[in-house]
Amino acid sequence: MDTQADPSAAARLVGLVPEGMPLREIPVRDALVEAGVDQGLDRDTAEERTTEVLDAFELRDTECVPTTRLLPGQRSRVALGCALLPLPRLLLLCDPLDGVDSASEAIICRAISRFAASTGTVVFSTGSTDVVDRVADHVLLIRDDQVVGSRVSPRC
Repeated sequence: MDTQADPSAAARLVGLVPEGMPLREIPVRDALVEAGVDQGLDRDTAEERTTEVLDAFELRDTECVPTTRLLPGQRSRVALGCALLPLPRLLLLCDPLDGVDSASEAIICRAISRFAASTGTVVFSTGSTDVVDRVADHVLLIRDDQVVGSRVSPRC
């Protein structure tokens, strides 16, 4: 793929959940649909994928709730759902399990594992070795912008 000739197609290959997980301050369903449209999906496809995400991330009961009223775990699930809408091949996450409840952690871990097994690669940053041991299968240890080690770890 020529990223210079078609940067939007290249962008659709990468799902991103940045630090702070910014979401539009609108109801969850609308936030998901708009994220899909922003990432190049037509509205019908975005609606269809949103329904799938709501079910996969157990968010049906929050679909009409404004994103500003979500608990941290719900917010993380919505942000991850937004990143997965266009079915990217690479998923980049910043502290995906930071501050989430155990139920949300299980849902997010399951989604990350399924994505990695079937669709693509997941790269995430975390300062928690506990999270690394539960989620990652390959680990790079980085200190002061330098790779200082690597290892293979079990995955959840």
